Amino acid sequence: MVSNIRIVKGFLTENSEYNFVTGKLNDINTIYAKQSSTFHWIDFYRNLSLVIILLGVNLVVFYQTFTGVMTIGVMVLIIQLVLQARRPLFAMSFILTQLQNAESGSKEFLRFWNCRKANHSLKPGIIPN
Repeated sequence: MVSNIRIVKGFLTENSEYNFVTGKLNDINTIYAKQSSTFHWIDFYRNLSLVIILLGVNLVVFYQTFTGVMTIGVMVLIIQLVLQARRPLFAMSFILTQLQNAESGSKEFLRFWNCRKANHSLKPGIIPN
């Protein structure tokens, strides 16, 4: 009978633990939604600026080819170079997303590690869990 006291105590704290975790998850989701929308707006403006710059380059190339300053062959080569430069520029969105996830994950890990160290008083001969 005495050995079952821990089970009863654990069962009685279930609701408070559930409410605690639910509150923390709601806080995390609120922060994530705010950060996510900000990041997506910044990403949208960066991609839009790249599209406008590449459109400007293409318009200049087409205009100079139309007026006879460049030949068709030179135009094709410049357009191919612009297309080759376009891929890594637009891949930055993926790279920045991965960097942002890695940075936020490492901050949370380090914050957790510091909290864990602060909660344990290190006494000689006692190894913290």
